[in-house]
Amino acid sequence: MSFLQAASKLAAPASDHGRRITFAACVEYGTLEEGTIRLVESLRAFGGEFANARFVAVTPRGGAKLQASTLRRFAELDVDYVRINPRNRYVWQPYLNKYFALKEAEKRATGDLVAWVDSDVLFMRPPSEMLLRPDEDFGACPRDKN
Repeated sequence: MSFLQAASKLAAPASDHGRRITFAACVEYGTLEEGTIRLVESLRAFGGEFANARFVAVTPRGGAKLQASTLRRFAELDVDYVRINPRNRYVWQPYLNKYFALKEAEKRATGDLVAWVDSDVLFMRPPSEMLLRPDEDFGACPRDKN
């Protein structure tokens, strides 16, 4: 049993917070597969009341299919995986895939919040800061260009 598997047994059961939020990320063949698996493992292990929150992983453009081992691990981690190939006349725009992935994740969300998380993120504690306060409609963290 890995460390993450052992830690996940300590994860708190889903609360109202965990049911309110759906996490979403892009996943594509290659290093993003490993990163997305680690991302979800860390949420399941250290997410506390968010540990069992819905997670949607989207492949938002053409390319090689994910490895069978990734799809098996997604099933074990209860990840809703979907592959889409939207009509995109701006294929030269490298970040537009996130828009299409988030749009798809929103369709599949079960709560009232959708939180985008890049695949290079690891959760080391419950992501309580991702919940919006009653006076907020949107939250974001600007990308650091430095």
